[in-house]
Amino acid sequence: MLALRVVIDALPIQEENDCSYRSLKRGIMHGRGHDGHVAILLGVAFALRAIEPLIPGTVRLIFQPAEDTGTGAMKMIEGGAVKDPEIAEIFTFQLWPGLRQAQIASRPGPIMAGNNQLRIQIKGKSGHSAFPYEAIDAIVVTAQVITALQTVVSRQSDPLKPVLLSIGTLQAGTSPFTIAETVEMMGTLRTFDFPVRDRALAQIERLVSQIADAYGAQGKLEVTHGSPPITNAPHCVERVKRAVAITNAGEYLQLEAPVMFAEDFSRYLLHRPGSLIFIGVNGPGGGEARPLHSPHFDFDEAVFVPAIWTMLGIVADFFDLSISWADPEAN
Repeated sequence: MLALRVVIDALPIQEENDCSYRSLKRGIMHGRGHDGHVAILLGVAFALRAIEPLIPGTVRLIFQPAEDTGTGAMKMIEGGAVKDPEIAEIFTFQLWPGLRQAQIASRPGPIMAGNNQLRIQIKGKSGHSAFPYEAIDAIVVTAQVITALQTVVSRQSDPLKPVLLSIGTLQAGTSPFTIAETVEMMGTLRTFDFPVRDRALAQIERLVSQIADAYGAQGKLEVTHGSPPITNAPHCVERVKRAVAITNAGEYLQLEAPVMFAEDFSRYLLHRPGSLIFIGVNGPGGGEARPLHSPHFDFDEAVFVPAIWTMLGIVADFFDLSISWADPEAN
């Protein structure tokens, strides 16, 4: 049994595209191409129906929700997505603005980072802004913490082992005339192996605690472990390369380095081998592609053709099917 998986999420972004297929839900859009992923896998399903008698096995199509909350893959696995019966390999893809249209890319080994959500709380002492010496300003302490956290990457981590640390939210204060007593900030830590992650988290916790203590405040770090790194199986990447070659679906590229994005496809790879694939959407019909998660993200639907054929090529290679790809009537 072979599994092909896509994600069906939307994102909490107000779409700013002016097109007939823009989101009907205010504040929600498919800002990462997941609507395209669904359309592509449905196209694969229609094509597989046409050659179903030739397939000596089963192709399981997985439409997974809740990837962006980090819970979807685990729920699907608990529901039997990789078992009942057990799959042999699993593949997924991501429409990617960093590649030209019809460029198909992957790499053996690490391809996406693991992510961990950070929640940092600084508690000081409230007071009137006219008497700051009678208070402990949690905002000032937080500013020192945020600055010091940059050294976790630049001075406390091996530069040959990637670490990415970002603070994305900060909530503080109730009045311009009041010294803030508490600050809460949230961010992410992304790495490619667990020892590097654990070392960085220990450094973050130490900085938060000791800097807060130096100012008479209290610092607390809470960590939510998200998706592990995605590590492609080399033999599955070779299958992708052969799929592109036999279908002439596009141009295969071997990525030189992984990217710092995170994706819960890694949960499936803890159980069975597989590969994540990038499919380019940058031009020509869609022009210069906007970044993922942009309110203007869009793509040329012509990418559906190389994407569908690549996934069909994976099926054909997995089951060793003999198909005349040059003859449309035979497909």
